[in-house]
Amino acid sequence: MTDQMRPQPDCPLLLVDIDGVLNAFDARRLGRHQHKAQAGAYVVVLDRRHPAWFRTLAKHAEPRWATMWQAQAATTFGRAADIGTDWPYLDFDSVWLHRTVGRTGVGVGGYKWPLIEQCGESARPLVWIDDDMTDAHLAWAQRRDAEGTPTLFIRPDPARGFTEGHYAAVLRFVRETASLPRK
Repeated sequence: MTDQMRPQPDCPLLLVDIDGVLNAFDARRLGRHQHKAQAGAYVVVLDRRHPAWFRTLAKHAEPRWATMWQAQAATTFGRAADIGTDWPYLDFDSVWLHRTVGRTGVGVGGYKWPLIEQCGESARPLVWIDDDMTDAHLAWAQRRDAEGTPTLFIRPDPARGFTEGHYAAVLRFVRETASLPRK
């Protein structure tokens, strides 16, 4: 991506999970746009539309990997999926190794939450796309949004992953919030 195409530093932050979002790992049958691929040692279920969608989203937002793949997200999954090979990743392990925090929620989403919440401490618009978030996480996003800081959390079904409807909602959000004045 050229510097001219890069979003401004205060543009929406777009946090993207892999498993259950870009890898529809729970799919019983492949959908019309899905196919299986190899990502390192893993067989993943990808959507052929995702690369174009995320290139468009990256024009309006700053994408970051928010996945337990962490450092392997860009090099292993991103390369296989043709998505985000240059995106930075959130280092969830560092939060747990260097800070005393209480785990919230259940599953992987609870492990991720302290760093996701930290990303939301600024007035910057925030999108988090993850299949493993709790109703409490969604309520936090709704409160943040109601208090005037644009926030959108998307919780895909891991059998379908990130869909056209999700894409339309995120694109509308990042386009509308990319040009808003900040507090």
